[in-house]
Amino acid sequence: MMLPNLQKMVLMMTLILAGCRGEFAPTGAGGDTGQAPVMVFASGPESGVTQAGLQICRDRKGWAQLWSRHLGPDAENTPLPVVCFATENVVGVFLGKRPTGGYSLSVGSLEKGRDGWLLRTREVAPGEDAPIELAESHPFAFVIVPRHVGEIDWAPRP
Repeated sequence: MMLPNLQKMVLMMTLILAGCRGEFAPTGAGGDTGQAPVMVFASGPESGVTQAGLQICRDRKGWAQLWSRHLGPDAENTPLPVVCFATENVVGVFLGKRPTGGYSLSVGSLEKGRDGWLLRTREVAPGEDAPIELAESHPFAFVIVPRHVGEIDWAPRP
C-alpha cells in the first residue's frame, strides 16, 4: 500500500528524529520497579507484516529486514531509521489482519516477570460511530527498548 507523500514525509521525519538518542522519554518506569522504559517511535494502521506477532531487532541487519517487510515496495524510497544498537533494540509489534480500518495498537509497559520480560499492549477498535475504511488493515507499532532487556513475550489485550 502506498502512503500519501505527506504521510511518508511525516513518518520519515519522526523516525529520523527518533534515531540515536542518549535518553528518551519512555512509557513505563525504570530502575528497580520491575519495568523497563519503552518508547513508541512509529505506529499506524497499515503494515506489510500481515501476521500477528512480535519481532525483536538486535542489530542493523535484522532492523533493515523488518523495516523492508513492513514498508514493502515503499522501503526503497524511505530511509532506514537510525537506532543505536549499542544501547537500544527495536521491537516490532503487529496485530495482524483486521476486517476494517480504525484499529490501532496502544503500547503500555514492559514488565519484568519470573520468566523474562512482558510487553503489554492493547488493541483499540474503532468506535461505534467512527467513520472507518472498509478495507482490511494491519495495525503495528515500533518501540525502542533498552538493549539489556533479554527475551520479550507479548501480552496483547483486546
